Amino acid sequence: MDRNLLREMIRSFLAEDIGRGDLTSESIFGDTDVGSARLVARQECVVAGCGTVAAEVFRVQNPDIETIAPVADGTAVSPGTVLLTVRGPVVDLLKAERVALNLLQRLSGIATQTASFVDEVRGYPARI
Repeated sequence: MDRNLLREMIRSFLAEDIGRGDLTSESIFGDTDVGSARLVARQECVVAGCGTVAAEVFRVQNPDIETIAPVADGTAVSPGTVLLTVRGPVVDLLKAERVALNLLQRLSGIATQTASFVDEVRGYPARI
């Protein structure tokens, strides 16, 4: 996918999710509060969109957010596997996390289901 199109879509998703702001986060945390978070697999899955789409959500929210995606797309992982680590302004992390999680869950769910279909036809003259 074209990176500019992806960023435009992410901006739209963030605008819809954040709306007029995140009053709770903004009332608790200041502009200088920095934090980190890890997105962790809660069940076995095939990862998709982690270092690309999910990480890009955080970078669109704030280019200063650092992202580390130790797992490549297409990798089957176990529960407890760290998929993405982010570090930056707490308010921006909180504004981006829901969109990033939703996209990561959706894309990984599709990849996991597709992998199960591929496993089912293994040994047959079929391609998925």
